[in-house]
Amino acid sequence: MKKILAKILTSIVVIGMLCSCGATATGLTDQAPAANAPATLSIETAATPAEAATEAEAATEATPEETSATPAETAVAQADATTATPPTATATPAYPFESAVETAAKLGIGWNLGNAFDSIDSESLGLDAETYWGNPKTTPELVKAVKDAGFDTIRIPVTYINHFDENGKIDEAWLARVKEVVGYATANDLYAIINIHHDGQQENGWLRPTVTGEEREKMVETFTTLWTQIANYFEDCGGNVLFAGMNEFHEGYSWSYPEDYDDITNRLNQAFVTTVRATGGNNAERILITPSYNTLTAATSRYILPTDTIEGRQMLEVHCYDPWEFAGQGQGSWGSDNEAEVEDRVNTLKTNFVDKGIPVIMGEYGAVRSVNPERFDYIRYVTAGYYKNGITPIWWDNGQFGTGTENFGLMDRTNATVFDTEALEAIMSAKD
Repeated sequence: MKKILAKILTSIVVIGMLCSCGATATGLTDQAPAANAPATLSIETAATPAEAATEAEAATEATPEETSATPAETAVAQADATTATPPTATATPAYPFESAVETAAKLGIGWNLGNAFDSIDSESLGLDAETYWGNPKTTPELVKAVKDAGFDTIRIPVTYINHFDENGKIDEAWLARVKEVVGYATANDLYAIINIHHDGQQENGWLRPTVTGEEREKMVETFTTLWTQIANYFEDCGGNVLFAGMNEFHEGYSWSYPEDYDDITNRLNQAFVTTVRATGGNNAERILITPSYNTLTAATSRYILPTDTIEGRQMLEVHCYDPWEFAGQGQGSWGSDNEAEVEDRVNTLKTNFVDKGIPVIMGEYGAVRSVNPERFDYIRYVTAGYYKNGITPIWWDNGQFGTGTENFGLMDRTNATVFDTEALEAIMSAKD
């Protein structure tokens, strides 16, 4: 009987998800759903977005007319001709739109669904890409467990390499599956952040700062083509769904790099904001997030906030795993001598952005699992430093549970439970 009841409750959560972010439904309101509250909704279709997309026939390709428009305008027009048809939009968003400052105050502490939709290979994997890097398929139970653990936001990294054709048309089944998981988040009263993630990786990576000339123009065109489709597909989602333009746009990890890399980062950031706003609807008010080059705090001095059609709806994204020997490899030590570096980073971000009304997302941070108890001191110190100074900390969890390099696992995705309880306690102590 308990198993039957559990399945019924899970179905209620999924139904609520489908209605809050794109499925055809009646009885929706513009209020945020209470966490874990049952919903009474009238559903016209029982198909999930992924099922509907898989069954749908591709629309006939439209050939854009010749034009003297700029490359960016041409890209937007081409994207319009190839955009996947999203589910019917709701009359009103399921969650209100607020300013970036108001939204940032509610983002709290976040968790990354890493090594799932960001997985990549040299060949197309279709929907199997979600589990290609070893993690199980994302479930409503996992997302509820993330909420129950005390997190307020889920960042969902998404890679699009091998999920779009030669014309830039994204596989609708891929978009639908991402939207399904976004719905798991919003159904649990969590904020969700989606992006373009590892498209600069692998030998077929197209999103790289090193390209020049015609190849660079093609990169910008592809970027705007993809974002036009993504923005249109998620347009019906409410203010608790945020778009982040790209991940760590970089070539290598050197702190010394050509000044031109900052220029193309800023250009892509502007193209992202312009493209999303051009899709209209809810996207005219949505919170948009852009990074500095390689998400480096040191590069924020050369970051240019994109021009926008609405005031106060943007955030900056940076990442940090410093010192890498300790946080990224589980070696060395952590103590008071290291705290000054954290304070300098926090002061830079707070003074130059947070205090000026530009919220900051620490989109990735963490410390790999190790036998060193100083790990928990590190987690407590850096999380509190960000959180208490208006910088949203989002823990990187890639589902790896060994020790040392790349083992940032926190949640047991198979059993939908917390795996590393000590690390979680250290993270959440920032709220005390």
